[in-house]
Amino acid sequence: MHIVVLGAGRRQVDCSIHGIHIIRQPGGRFAAELREEVKPVREGKLDIQGTTQAVTSVVEGWVRLPSSGSGCTEGGGSG
Repeated sequence: MHIVVLGAGRRQVDCSIHGIHIIRQPGGRFAAELREEVKPVREGKLDIQGTTQAVTSVVEGWVRLPSSGSGCTEGGGSG
C-alpha cells in the first residue's frame, strides 16, 4: 500500500491527519506519541500529491532524528 492513499483517503473522509510516532523503550517496551496535525495542501480542492509529500516529509524527519532514543538507528539497529 502506498502512502498516497492518505492523500486520496483524506479527500473521501473529512478528518485530520496525525502521525503516531512509536519509540522503542528499554526492556522491550514501546511508547507512542501522537504528533501534530499534518495540514492538507489545497489549491481550491485537496492536492493529493502535495498532501502526500507533506506526510512523507514528516516521516522523513522522524527517520533522520539523532539516535537519542527516538528515531531510527542506522541500519535499523535493534537497540
